[in-house]
Amino acid sequence: MASRYSQTDVRRAIKGFDFEDFLTGQGCDVASNDTGEIRGTCPLCGSSKRKPFCVQTDTGVWICHSCNKRGGPMQLVLEVLDTDYPTALKRIVENFSVFQPEESDPFDEDEEEWEDAKDNSVVIELPEKYKLLADNPDSILAQPVIRYAKSRGIGWDLIRRYRMGYVASGRFASRLIVPVYHLGQLVTFVARDITDTAELKVDTPPGNDQGAYCFNLDNIWGREEVIVTEGVFDALMLPEMAIATFGKKISVEQVRLLMRSGAKTLTFCYDEDAIADAYKFADKWSMTFRVKLIELPPNRDPNKLGRDAMLGMLEDAIDVDPTLTVV
Repeated sequence: MASRYSQTDVRRAIKGFDFEDFLTGQGCDVASNDTGEIRGTCPLCGSSKRKPFCVQTDTGVWICHSCNKRGGPMQLVLEVLDTDYPTALKRIVENFSVFQPEESDPFDEDEEEWEDAKDNSVVIELPEKYKLLADNPDSILAQPVIRYAKSRGIGWDLIRRYRMGYVASGRFASRLIVPVYHLGQLVTFVARDITDTAELKVDTPPGNDQGAYCFNLDNIWGREEVIVTEGVFDALMLPEMAIATFGKKISVEQVRLLMRSGAKTLTFCYDEDAIADAYKFADKWSMTFRVKLIELPPNRDPNKLGRDAMLGMLEDAIDVDPTLTVV
């Protein structure tokens, strides 16, 4: 499990990710040019024809024009090393980055105070006898949980990377459990009933404070364009670019985290009954973020629509005019 790092460390580590050194270490033939690009062999598909793998070092965004994959430092480490998110974060901070101190950082002055406050919060642990689905695929108890995950569009890659699991008995039995990390530390988890018979479909651990965190933000830290969804399973349809706020309300703490992460454009992908909340957010934070909106079909959410449909709808996202009022 990765250690917890300060937000400043994570931000600087991702900003200072040494693409050229990392790619060279993976045996790729790469070189930088005068425009600040790094081009070379793709570490994912292996193609070297016309050096299809390209990194824009000023933004930290990469794309392979051969296999059409793209992302930031976190996605690259995940894909190339075939590991989970806490481990990828640890490798970036400790092995693959040259920290680049910033001359002026509006968050540094209260960083220590904020971190101390979080350190004094309730310690969250996974349920007793928690088991990883990826380590127990043939278990009789794990199999119905795995089938449920796949029915929600969650394949083995996401099951493994998000360290999803289950327990045999107790409060969280018969549930798909998705841990939620912040800067490498477990801060809560979501336990979804797989039978659809429980009175409480989604359960969480006692003492957790979901409103202080965003699901999946660790994994897209440094990305400027972020999709905002309500639920965990919605965000998992586009895990390389989406976060979940655990509901339609965004807290000040969550806004603060998004600002720290480097997000500049937020594209809301909310259910029909929550569109007004996107406009309210735009009205309050339009000086901080560019706010866009994906208009979902009635009674459909990102998880029901699936990844391909969401990618198509993302292209048609509209800018939110904060001067308009939606009732």
